[in-house]
Amino acid sequence: MASTQIRRAGRIASGAALAVAAIAALVVLAPAALGWERYAIVSGSMTGTYDRGSLVYAEVVPVDDLQVGDVITYLPPPDAGPDHLVTHRIHSIERDDTGRRVFRTKGDANASADPWTFTLDEPTQARVRMGIPLAGYALAALSDVGTRVPWHRVLNARGEISARSAPEFEGLQRHLLEREGVKFDANGRLSLARYQWGG
Repeated sequence: MASTQIRRAGRIASGAALAVAAIAALVVLAPAALGWERYAIVSGSMTGTYDRGSLVYAEVVPVDDLQVGDVITYLPPPDAGPDHLVTHRIHSIERDDTGRRVFRTKGDANASADPWTFTLDEPTQARVRMGIPLAGYALAALSDVGTRVPWHRVLNARGEISARSAPEFEGLQRHLLEREGVKFDANGRLSLARYQWGG
């Protein structure tokens, strides 16, 4: 009876993990299919609109389409101070002596506009369309080598390779695990407790 409940709990946990993975894949892949770019918000300058840790998606648009009020992700000029991408709202657009558009941005949570102005030399620019709170933290964690779980270490609750939907990877997965020194029993299972993969 207890083993049946454990197996059932394992199936439920596996199903929940698969659902979370599918949602995460949708969050990452669907906007990419639309040609959108993604950026993680790492500061509090846009708090209230896109809080720290949010993941924002930006469509690439012609620079001429940009208007005051649009939120863009760009690299400030070299003498501006920040040496990383910034996601701020366009505060003003002026023209220089040659007729080129000169932009000034402002973080929604900042009291004043950014002290620098800049031009956009490329014909297109990333303009933010939407954001997902906290998703930037998850994406950063997944991209951190120290926290990633290699795909070939994902097994079912019984310690079996679970590649039913892609049988061509079953042999590769077992090979990679055996190369790490993992031993399978006669039934094709490994001891989760022995390799400390259990909960």
